[in-house]
Amino acid sequence: MAKRFFTSDLHFNSTVLVEERLRPFANVEKMNRSLVRNINQRCTEDDILIHLGDFLQYGNDREWEGMKTKPSEFIRLLNPTFVNVQGNHDAHNGIKSVCHSMRTFLGKKYSVSMSHYPSNNPKARGTFRKGDVHLCGHVHNEWKYFIDFENKVLNVNVGVDVWGYNPVSEDELIGFIDRIILRNGFSVKK
Repeated sequence: MAKRFFTSDLHFNSTVLVEERLRPFANVEKMNRSLVRNINQRCTEDDILIHLGDFLQYGNDREWEGMKTKPSEFIRLLNPTFVNVQGNHDAHNGIKSVCHSMRTFLGKKYSVSMSHYPSNNPKARGTFRKGDVHLCGHVHNEWKYFIDFENKVLNVNVGVDVWGYNPVSEDELIGFIDRIILRNGFSVKK
């Protein structure tokens, strides 16, 4: 049976993340290979991977030999069906994005909104409702979750930087959200 996995901010080809030691990889090629391997170890061909933006680094990043790798070449290496929600780097990197935000259910337990940006970012306006669990990325390893009391939203960062450079499964997210709600007494819509 197909499973859903979530991730964000893969940033394939990012020399900046490696050179500035923001990620623990010796070089970009090792980072790229590790990210592909980690996804394929967790996801089968029957699974779906929902990626919340910033798939590939193009633009202002420093050039390196593999820099011209197209997004489709990386996607071909991945086991699961790949769905990209547009991030701030995706407008210029050649990746096809299905939308800027979307909604889904996690199991029969939580209705969630998803976008690249957390609810306190002006670019997230209109992508969530009060009482939502909001899956996002963009913040790399600043936090794993953030309760936005002003907007009454529980943000969960699905970015690879806080999940051990792995995608997170739907069941893992449900368990994580359950623990946050229990620990913080936060109420969300179900």
